[in-house]
Amino acid sequence: MIEDVAPGLLRLSFGPVADGVNMYLMGDVLVDSGVSWTAAKLQRTLEGRSVASHAITHAHFDHSGASHVIAEVLGIPVWCGEGDRAALESGDPATVLPNPRGALLRFARLLAAPAHPVARTLREGDELAGFTVIEAPFKRVIKAIDRVAVVRRLLVNGWIRMMIIDPESGITHLYDEGEWQEITVPAKSGTVTDQEAIAI
Repeated sequence: MIEDVAPGLLRLSFGPVADGVNMYLMGDVLVDSGVSWTAAKLQRTLEGRSVASHAITHAHFDHSGASHVIAEVLGIPVWCGEGDRAALESGDPATVLPNPRGALLRFARLLAAPAHPVARTLREGDELAGFTVIEAPFKRVIKAIDRVAVVRRLLVNGWIRMMIIDPESGITHLYDEGEWQEITVPAKSGTVTDQEAIAI
């Protein structure tokens, strides 16, 4: 699905579940790439469109899984935040997981994109195709949502789902049913069991 969200902003949505995997084309900047198995579909969708660079919001497999393939095929540079650079350049997602052990880590490594060099580290205030990069710890996200009516409307009406993971505590805040809910990634004796990973 391709949706014209705003002037200069397209939403590309693939996956077995409606709105399951979203990518965006902001001007000529591709934001996120989805999972590895969407690479061919994403490449076909981008044919005939100007794409000069690829920004990754974070290095989880559902946001960067096809990034290496897309960057290689289109010959475009990859950009990301400082906290995701090591995971993207090594192909190992352990540095961006809240509790990188057990089944969850094995699953993430199985689906991770191959290592790819990062050409630019994105920082707070950087401009990308007329949009501004915002580094977003939980409290800042809440303030931004409250101040930006369009984002708040999209979130409250269920058009977008938002989740914030604190990399230090492993606490995930998920906006669901009109409120932020705190979810802690399960960990027993320092490991995540296969059953717990499936529940995540």
